[in-house]
Amino acid sequence: MKKISVFLCAFLLVTTSAFAHVMNKNNVFSDLSLTEAADEVVLLSALGVVSYLDESFEFKPTEKLTAKDLGAWVAGYNGLEGRSSSELAEAALDAELIQTIDGDATYQLVNEVYFNGKLTLEQPEAGLTREEFALFVASHVSTDMGGHTLLDMSGYTAGPTGVIEHVERVQKKTASGSAAYVYLVTMDGTVYELGMHPRVLAESADPAVWVGQQVAESFYGPNIGTDQSGKHMHHDHAHHEAVVEEVADMANDTVAKAAIQFLVIGDAPFTVKQEEAAREVTIAEASAIEAALTNVETAETKEEPASNTLWIIMIAVVAVLAIAGIAMKKSKKA
Repeated sequence: MKKISVFLCAFLLVTTSAFAHVMNKNNVFSDLSLTEAADEVVLLSALGVVSYLDESFEFKPTEKLTAKDLGAWVAGYNGLEGRSSSELAEAALDAELIQTIDGDATYQLVNEVYFNGKLTLEQPEAGLTREEFALFVASHVSTDMGGHTLLDMSGYTAGPTGVIEHVERVQKKTASGSAAYVYLVTMDGTVYELGMHPRVLAESADPAVWVGQQVAESFYGPNIGTDQSGKHMHHDHAHHEAVVEEVADMANDTVAKAAIQFLVIGDAPFTVKQEEAAREVTIAEASAIEAALTNVETAETKEEPASNTLWIIMIAVVAVLAIAGIAMKKSKKA
């Protein structure tokens, strides 16, 4: 079963039925109130980078991230199958998506499995908590890894922004012919379809509350019946254009193949902010190194006068002794 879908289905059944398909920091995991990385976790959940690993539906932000759990996440992200987190981790290891599933994960291991080892790390062998993992990965979702980003690899392309003018909940058919309720939102006169389980950075998971509010950022992603997209569901530009036309066609009663899967309700985009934060950290690290080198040079410069003084004193002593020796020889001759 992909990404432990049994856990997902059980979780969705206990969420509020009025807007069970929309997920934010209040319902995507049960314990995100305990972490400052709640928004980052919501984003990574949308991309399929993180998923449910047990029946608790907890993210467990303060726990150390193990290599096995990282392997299970990587397996789910790449569309591998497994009936448990252990089976998923083994599948990732067998597929050579991860080097090891023993012990704790490190920044370098995360770098290798999600960023092809392209990131420059200050402490590559350091371990990290799940919260630190979310902050680290989310800050690099837009980082160029040689022509593509984590957003690209997850099948995401930039969606519309603007003020939400209208929200409607309608019933459509899935590819299999079953019924599904989806939300249609209107921005600047254009109607867009939300995904089956879209993620949103907003205080409310009820789209009706968003009317009159600004969408600062959104992304189209593959629209499937599970909670995450994942790397295996590629979404190219041509398909994106086709989807925009399909969503705008209100006569179409079939769930769109791709739809808006991630929204930011507010005045500022989120992924850009994360990228800038990562850049600021890099600049801060560079400044710290430069300051340290400057301090060393200053210290060396301060030591030079002391060294010069010591040499002068030594030369003076030698000169005095030489003069005294000469004087003694002259006195003996006299």
